[in-house]
Amino acid sequence: MLNALLVTGSNFEARETKIKALVKQIFAPTKIDPADVIVWNLNTLTASKKKLSLVKQIKNQLQWLSFSAHNLNGVKIWIIYKSELLSIPAQNALLKTLEEPLNNRYIILESQNRDQLLKTILSRTEIFTLSDKAPPETKGWSWLEKNIHLNYGQLATLAERLALQDREKIKKFLQECQENILNSKSQKQQSQLFSIFSFSLKGLNHNVNAKHLLINLFWQIKKSLAKNKAS
Repeated sequence: MLNALLVTGSNFEARETKIKALVKQIFAPTKIDPADVIVWNLNTLTASKKKLSLVKQIKNQLQWLSFSAHNLNGVKIWIIYKSELLSIPAQNALLKTLEEPLNNRYIILESQNRDQLLKTILSRTEIFTLSDKAPPETKGWSWLEKNIHLNYGQLATLAERLALQDREKIKKFLQECQENILNSKSQKQQSQLFSIFSFSLKGLNHNVNAKHLLINLFWQIKKSLAKNKAS
């Protein structure tokens, strides 16, 4: 997991739920210490009549991140709701910390519209794009094969949706894919595809980032099938 995270999507409740889950994940296995979590809502901050500019407030908050934490893991988290309201100077004030992140310090940005954030911000964050649609109920190779024709961006969105599930459910999905590949007599490059899934399962068991693992998996399968079709 990167030190800067962005949770985006059209449903606020889903975004808020995801942020709470990320905070628990970051603090685990220790309990969340409220003293080590700061929450900003830029709707409130921008509406208030504070003497300090937003840039100055950000610099002060970055200084807070550098102080010692109260919890045993030494974790501190700064959550910024409505981050799309950050001005360009304010976003630039964040960049140095994003470029040179402090150990065990996390900044979680929440935004319905990621396009209002600088590309340099986006490139340094791990992005969780939530969908209003529920993940597909039909798992396994038969479902994946119908979707593998999508372009890279669409595959990445698909991977993000699946990555929101429990790791055991992702593991079951990958195993079902393997089973269907083995049972499909017409499936060419059976051994190669099975190996691709085996490699992904191994990474999942070693706690590799699920979203990145699935994106790589889908892209490797897409390339393998394209190569098989061309031969």
